[in-house]
Order: sequence, then C-alpha cells, then structure tokens
Amino acid sequence: MSLAHPHFVWKRFLLLFGALLIFIGVILLALHHSFAGCGELILGRWSVPTFLLLTLLTILGITIAASSRFLTEQSAHSFGLRLLSISFGLIAICVPLDIALRLTSPPLVYPQPFYISHDTLGYFFQPLSKHRFLLPDSRVATFRTDEYGLIVRTESNIPDPDARHIMFLGDSFLEGVQTQAYQNMSVYTINNLEAITGQDYQGFNLGVSGYSPYQYYLSYRYFADTFSPEWVVVLTYVGNDFIETNRLIEGKRILFGENELPVAIVPVIQDGMLWFDPHQASIPAEEAKAHIVPEQVWKSGVPGLFRYLVIRPACNDLQTQMVQDELSRQFAEEREQYSEDVSGQCRFCDILEDQSISASEDSVFKTAYSEDDLEIIQQTLQAFRYLDSAVQADGRKLLLVIIPVNNQMPGQGNAYKSFRGMQIGEIIDSTAPQDILNQFCEEEDLACIDLLPIFKEYSTEQLYWYNEVHLTPRGHQLVGEVIADYLAEQP
Repeated sequence: MSLAHPHFVWKRFLLLFGALLIFIGVILLALHHSFAGCGELILGRWSVPTFLLLTLLTILGITIAASSRFLTEQSAHSFGLRLLSISFGLIAICVPLDIALRLTSPPLVYPQPFYISHDTLGYFFQPLSKHRFLLPDSRVATFRTDEYGLIVRTESNIPDPDARHIMFLGDSFLEGVQTQAYQNMSVYTINNLEAITGQDYQGFNLGVSGYSPYQYYLSYRYFADTFSPEWVVVLTYVGNDFIETNRLIEGKRILFGENELPVAIVPVIQDGMLWFDPHQASIPAEEAKAHIVPEQVWKSGVPGLFRYLVIRPACNDLQTQMVQDELSRQFAEEREQYSEDVSGQCRFCDILEDQSISASEDSVFKTAYSEDDLEIIQQTLQAFRYLDSAVQADGRKLLLVIIPVNNQMPGQGNAYKSFRGMQIGEIIDSTAPQDILNQFCEEEDLACIDLLPIFKEYSTEQLYWYNEVHLTPRGHQLVGEVIADYLAEQP
C-alpha cells in the first residue's frame, strides 16, 4: 500500500476499522445466549445489558465506517490517529492486566461481622461496620452502623438536645433488615410525628434480630442515659417473644443481680467465631476469609472481571424488578383466590393443643394453656414489668405495640402458610396472645396498641412479605403512622 495517497489510505482505514467493529458486534450477537437471571430476555435470547453493549458496538462501527465517506483528508487522518492511539492504549492496559489476573489469585478480604458479643445484651451490632442483606424481593440492602453500634437510617444517632427523643425496642421486626434501612417503622414514626406536630423528633432504633423482652429491658437500661428518651416504644411480636424468653431462661443465659433484677445476658458468640446473619450460625474466623471477587472470575481475566463488575450488577437490578413484578402478580392472584365465604377457622391449631409453647411458636394460639405454658407466659410478662418499672422510675413513658402474626389476617404471607400446614383462605382465628397482652396492659395501666384490628382493615395491601413472616415497606409505614398518631395525641 502506497503512502503517496494519504486521503485514500486513511479513509480506507476508517472503513476497515468500522467494518471490523460491525463484524465483531454482529458475530457476538449471533453467538451469544444470555443466562437466566438477568431480567426479561430480549427475544428470549439476549439480556438487556448484553444486547445494549453489542448493539452500541455495532452502531459505533457503522458510525466510523460511514465517517470515511464524509470526512476530509485532514479530518480522516486526525480521526484515524486518535482511533489508533485509543486502541493501542487500551491494548497496552488490558493485555498486561489480563495476563496478571490469570497468573495470580485475588486478594483475601476479612469482612467485619455484623453482630458481636456484648457483656450486657448477649450480642449487639458491631460498631462502625457494614453488612449486606438479600431482601425477600431479591434486592440487596446495605446496613451501616455508627460508633454506638446502631444502624444508621436517615440521620445521625448522636443525640440532638433540641429534639424530643423516642427510643424503639424490639426484635427483627424493628431491626428490619428485610427492607432498606430507611424504610423502617422508627423512621416513619419520626417523619409522621414531625409532620403532625411541627416539632423536632429524633428516634433511636435498638431493634436486634432474635432479642427477647429481657433484652428489651436490658437495652433500655444500657442506653437510657445516652439517649434520654421521652417515650420508650416497645414492639413485641406475638409470634416468638414468649418462646424467646423461655429459651433464655431454660438456657440459664439471664444473669440476675443482688436485687434479683436482670443485669446481663451471657454472651453468645464464642471466641474465634464470627456472626454475620442472625438466621445463620456463626462460623470460624478462618472460614470467613473471602476473595475480593471469586477466584474463577479473577482468573478469567479482563472479560470475566468486566462481566462481574458491570454486567452482573445491571443484571441483578433487572432481575430484582422482574421478581418484584412477579411477587406483586402472585399477591394479586392469591387475593383473588381468597373468598370471604371461607370460614377462616384455623384447622391447624387443633394439632397444637397438646404442644407446649416452648416446643412450638404457634402453640401460643392454643385455646387452653397448661401450667407450663402459663409459667412461660408469666416469664415474658415479668420482663415487661421490669421494663415498665425502670421507665417509670426515670420519669419516662412506655408504649407497648403488639405486632400480629401474618396469617392472623387474610391475604398476608400466603406462601408461608404451607409451613404451618394451612390452606389459602385459611387464617389463624385465635387472638390468645393479643388477649394476654391487652389484659396485661389493662392490669398494669400500660399504654398499649394492638395492631391486629388495624392490620385487618388494611389486609388488601401487602403488609407482610409473601414468602416470609416480616413486614414489607408498606407494613413498616403503616406501623409508623399508627404510632405517630398515638404519640401526637399525648401531652
């Protein structure tokens, strides 16, 4: 090829360069078949991110090839040099990087545990750490903790002296790692209170998965001086608060002081173990070592790393949306299957009559309690008495909020009914645990909100996740609205 005709040479180069990109894009589109799990596939073959990237590559090739027809000699020469410079630059970076990745192993990372042993509470959040949870709708949520160990939700947990303080105590329902950190009943309560009253409020969410009423009491004692709450709001879940208290007592994990008041819970995480998720067991620290990316991805070089860091996150977002749409569709179908003519009688409750509350969480819905059951119930109520006495002694006010089980109302947690041996349209008609707690509140002159009748009014909305026991963002929002309305009316 002669350099005596630069106009012809550079325009031809642009044409060939563009044609090469078109060829690569078309061939990859023809050969590629995306994997399931990346949202809806285009024509059942390509994922949206892959299709867009290969289409953009093809369009870029067409654009470069077409430019060879319209550019002047000088412009084609300048454009061609830039393309060569960019191409050689990418090659100079990517080829050595690809070789280095394939010949090495990814570095190890040591993730921080989300929960650590606590001398007073048994376990609590690791301060200044972060952890990711997979939500029931397949989204991923990141939770960060501050210097107190509290989850950071919308604002700092450093006490604001100009705001009215509210402390929230509870278990996994209050912790709320099934929604984004800001989609929590404590956040909704504060936002609604400020909107109703026009005053500044600050909430301190001390909810921890697996906590029992004894830990609610100890959490208040441990953090009361730090946060100085005006109101203490306790979220008690009838599904397991009774049995969780019994497990602590039977396991001899509650330590009592000389005045016979609880002073601590025996730490639960053994030395050398790490605990990331309360729904899974702790693991040896050595086993917690993980590569920054999977080794097979690292050794697949630059293409594999690009897929992992770019394509995979995009696919996760698309898949999440598809799962959310499917869950909404299933929820609508289940609501259509539910008939108001169904009696709703809890047939499965009959098999619980001979079981102790300590053996089954659902046994709390029995029609008659044994002496052992009554003792377990009193253990839980005693923990609330300890808390009420401590709050009153400090000149503060206590509110007990009773969270129902999802299957106590129609249309909620339908996929979870199979775990209870229930059928679609069947509900737990017993209100035994609510009756116990409401009577307790009346006898102790304790402010109390029973959410069951309120939730029944909103049962056409998805308050609980379709496939597990916890609340959806809408459920958290409703709880926050109810609590805020109550507190706004108090002097």
